[in-house]
Amino acid sequence: MSKLIHLRFRTLARPALTLLMVAAVILVTLAVGRPSAAHASTRGGYIFRAPHGAQASLAAAAGKVIDIKQVAFTSDGKGWIILYDFNGYSADGLPTEMTDKLDSYNADGIEIKSLAFTPDGNGWIIIAAPNAFSSTGLPDTALSSLSDLNGQGSELMNITFNADGEWIILYDTNHYEASKNFPTDVTDKMDELIKQLRTLKKVVFDANGNWAILYNENRFFGHSLDKALNTELKQFQGGQFALRDLAFSADGTWVILYGVNGSIWAKDTLTPLTDRLKELNKGKA
Repeated sequence: MSKLIHLRFRTLARPALTLLMVAAVILVTLAVGRPSAAHASTRGGYIFRAPHGAQASLAAAAGKVIDIKQVAFTSDGKGWIILYDFNGYSADGLPTEMTDKLDSYNADGIEIKSLAFTPDGNGWIIIAAPNAFSSTGLPDTALSSLSDLNGQGSELMNITFNADGEWIILYDTNHYEASKNFPTDVTDKMDELIKQLRTLKKVVFDANGNWAILYNENRFFGHSLDKALNTELKQFQGGQFALRDLAFSADGTWVILYGVNGSIWAKDTLTPLTDRLKELNKGKA
């Protein structure tokens, strides 16, 4: 069953008809981020969305821009969740205990920062601001590290699991803790980026063990990523849009979040998820 939080948005008074007409002209004239059919066809079946520039500015003035923060899939690839704004979410196929906790955070006005699922399908974690978390079914070692960091007052950022159940926690700025058998090629690259004064944001794995590190505003380092995905990620390198998130599903599909509410997804990504991303992109919470 889908769970959806409807948040209240600050709205402005209805603008004058003239301003609406001007806004419409700007949208039609600039058509920012809406590729032509020819452009879309060059992407090998991948869908591209770029709701920025003049469109984003006008939407912001109307109080309709929704900040899409994270997408995550359950281990079987059938369930999904989108985190947006302070503590809103849209989801389908999640454990009831998890959605109850998300609802509790929302009702209490607590920010939901990130979440993750264990690869065995039995565990999940929600990280809330500033350093709280709720979880079920995590490995004992991960739970112990999270509890210690929480007790020290560290700011928990996110936790990632690979297909083998190894885990890594990012906390504070450029600090991490990892399980004993976490892949050393990943942590070696992370250490290298830290020495270069890069700011780590997230580590992600696909079901085959390929991985990427997101860092700085819009940079990434990828290892054996799908060619089409790698091409999409490269377009953000040094560009104007922040690279916000990357999520993999068990079936090999993926979703990229960028900017405030932009998203790109692979062909065959779950339709209910992509439909909801389109709605959020249009300001429909």
